[in-house]
Amino acid sequence: MTANVLWIAFALPACSTHDRMQDEKITKLQQAVAMLQTDNTQLRRQLDELGSENPSLRTVEDPTMVSYRPKLSAPPPMATNIAVREPVDPQAAVIERAFRGGINAVRTGNSEAGIPELLKFAEQYPGDRRAAEALFSAATARLVRGEVEGAAALFQRVVARYPSSDWGPNAMLRLGECQMRLKKSADANANWKQLIERYPASEAAGAARGLLKGKSP
Repeated sequence: MTANVLWIAFALPACSTHDRMQDEKITKLQQAVAMLQTDNTQLRRQLDELGSENPSLRTVEDPTMVSYRPKLSAPPPMATNIAVREPVDPQAAVIERAFRGGINAVRTGNSEAGIPELLKFAEQYPGDRRAAEALFSAATARLVRGEVEGAAALFQRVVARYPSSDWGPNAMLRLGECQMRLKKSADANANWKQLIERYPASEAAGAARGLLKGKSP
């Protein structure tokens, strides 16, 4: 009995000391929380003042966090009507003008100026895809002018230089017509037969068959 009383007597002061320390800790924590709340209130007030001056800033709903977020705006519309142009080769433009100048001249009846331009084009640019057309057009213009021998020479040049072009069969057809005008019917018939053999599926070959039978194309 005496021992229990003594133990209680010693334990009570210890418990009292422990409780007092716990109370002090709680009080300090409460004070710290109060200070944080005060600071947070001041920060929110400052942020509200800034927000009234700049609407692009706003607060986050979490009372313990403060954040600034810039106002996002839609990007400006992009232009969609910009024309896309291929780069122009200056030399190609010069060649095109030279060809078109001669072609337009003979088509409008100015063969006196057009024929030399077309012949010059064919000689300067023999590898151009339009060289055969230039020679053929010059030959046709000569034939229209009544220069049959000169036209025949140019048609023959087309056949010799550009047999694989689209103008080759037509040049052979016209060459035969020139030979007929020059009273060289045997040469014309031989030329048309050769045309049919070389280009059997071409329209010129069909016209040559009609001419060989004594019919117009």
